Amino acid sequence: MLVRLVLESLFPAHSHGAYTLSLFDEEKERILPILIGTNEAQAINLELEGISTQRPLTHDLLLNFLLELDVKIEKIVINDFKEGIFHSEIHYVHNGENKVMDSRTSDAICLAVKAEVDIFALDKIMDEVAYNQQGKKGSEDEPGRLSIDELIPDGKSSDGFSEYSVSQLDIMLQESINREDYSKAAMIRDEISKRK
Repeated sequence: MLVRLVLESLFPAHSHGAYTLSLFDEEKERILPILIGTNEAQAINLELEGISTQRPLTHDLLLNFLLELDVKIEKIVINDFKEGIFHSEIHYVHNGENKVMDSRTSDAICLAVKAEVDIFALDKIMDEVAYNQQGKKGSEDEPGRLSIDELIPDGKSSDGFSEYSVSQLDIMLQESINREDYSKAAMIRDEISKRK
């Protein structure tokens, strides 16, 4: 089953030179955090802000090229998550045929934003990686629902963070800082540092 996602935010990640892109599942109020590079973040941000460049950037050039060849992007699907890396497909139509092409997720999302098409993820990926918005408590039988408030109930140990990916930790770090919960932010930061 496909879950439609809306681009919610883009901000610098704890990892140097990376950005965290938050995609939001409006139906179940889950956030899917994705770590992307500086170039893709810049291209997405320019598009979101409605800023045009004097010359086409890489993703603009690619989209212009596809349009020139009468290729219509239909949707983007985040279809796998292996070893901490998201995998995506670009669904498109060419010469009346529906086709699918493998893509890096950051490139696929950038093209989706520029082509103004929907972004989807498989529900199983959302169950595995997404977490509840604003640290809301998720159902215990729903895997992948992170609750910042309940993650470390005693507030004294960072052991509870070991099962989460760096991209999840980056989002949780930012949210802890936003909520001014600096002790929890410090524990998340320490867990990220341990993995470097």
